[in-house]
Amino acid sequence: MKPYLYLSAFMILLAGTAEPSAAGDLCGCLCHCTTPPCETCPDCGDPCASCLRMPTLCDSAHAVKLMEQLKSDCACCARIKAAEKLGCRLHADFCACPEILDALIHALQCDTCWEVRRAAAWAIAMQGARVLKGVAALYVASKVDRHYMVRDRATDALGILILCRNKCYADLFKAADALIPRIRPEYDPTNGKCACWMIASLCDGAGHAEVPLVPLSSPPIVEPTKDKQ
Repeated sequence: MKPYLYLSAFMILLAGTAEPSAAGDLCGCLCHCTTPPCETCPDCGDPCASCLRMPTLCDSAHAVKLMEQLKSDCACCARIKAAEKLGCRLHADFCACPEILDALIHALQCDTCWEVRRAAAWAIAMQGARVLKGVAALYVASKVDRHYMVRDRATDALGILILCRNKCYADLFKAADALIPRIRPEYDPTNGKCACWMIASLCDGAGHAEVPLVPLSSPPIVEPTKDKQ
């Protein structure tokens, strides 16, 4: 509790001692960053430009180690922990290391362990990765993942990520709705069947009502490493 009291006192002191114009800028920044935008005028800006986004406490080498663990560790529990840590801003920040989001999206799409996919979905939201590919990955997972707990977690994560910003991604959702029926019959990451190309395809066609039809057989489906029993 004390750290929050100290932070509040510091912000009050800073606002009170600043020049009128500077105090006004500070107030405007705080209001912009803490108040959800209205639906009629959503804030579609860069999530990494937020004035209240705290930097990570760990260096990039730590994030790289976690990403490697998430990608290649044979133990499901170890990959779950890696996904959870990659979602924690104390361990990693996708704004400083964009590869973090790519690793989480790959885990969400392709990991054979549903618990890892669920952890990756939540990690994307906790990173505040409100960019096209982050939103697209959660939206697709909420619709097509065959495990209901992954779909539920992806739905919750998406709701947090785009709160009051649905209109920013209207074209993306239209493109996803056109693509999802084509991938649903063959998409089964638990059994090693995932289509890594689909998020890139969605982001490329996000500005259009339709997404170019890409055969499911090209690019080939990636066969991830399965868990050792």
